Amino acid sequence: MMHGVNFMNIKEENEKLISFWNQAFEQVKPMELKKEDAKVETEFDRLLKFMGDSCERLIDVGSGWGYCLILSKLMGNKIKEGIGLDASKHAIDVLNGTCEISNISGLKGIVGTHEVLKSYEDGSFDGVTSSNFLDVIPEETSDEAINEIKRIIKPNGYLLLKFNFYLTEEIIKSIKMDYAEKNTYKIGGVIRGVNHTTDEWLAKFDGFELIEKTEFERVKNGPKDRVILLKKI
Repeated sequence: MMHGVNFMNIKEENEKLISFWNQAFEQVKPMELKKEDAKVETEFDRLLKFMGDSCERLIDVGSGWGYCLILSKLMGNKIKEGIGLDASKHAIDVLNGTCEISNISGLKGIVGTHEVLKSYEDGSFDGVTSSNFLDVIPEETSDEAINEIKRIIKPNGYLLLKFNFYLTEEIIKSIKMDYAEKNTYKIGGVIRGVNHTTDEWLAKFDGFELIEKTEFERVKNGPKDRVILLKKI
């Protein structure tokens, strides 16, 4: 496929994304969750439990309403402090509200972009999760976030990543995505996919050992998301 060359205004694209996701979470409400509600039903759940059993201080980057953070806490037994970081105020309100009404201690949500990561010292966390975040923001922003994520993880700390399914030409056409620039696609004028193979994503995480690769069926009978567990060397 031949494409023209476009040059995106990164600040403008990120502002559109914040507005889009804030609206997406506007109708979501805090919910009461109990430990017995958190069960391992998928490969992704299994690895979230692993993070909860392995990490004392965990941050979820691009947390949304806190699915990864809260499940890691409820299914695991080791997390003492967990932080959810997301640019959507509505999402963080749901995260904090859910923790409050569910009496989940040790977790808190912070409104902010990846820039907040710069406020943490090297090796501040022994665990980081990031689900469907790094591949739905401008690649320049994603690379900045990846550099900060790599920096704030302690040696021997764990990183659990989930990426959307690889975008084939067939998928791009079927969900009516528009080409924006190299590897980047939009829906309705908003970035919804930065497309790399799993190996291309892994190449961005130098200094990490691959522990496991698996898949997650987010939509029944749909293309599978890619789940990767890494350990900092």
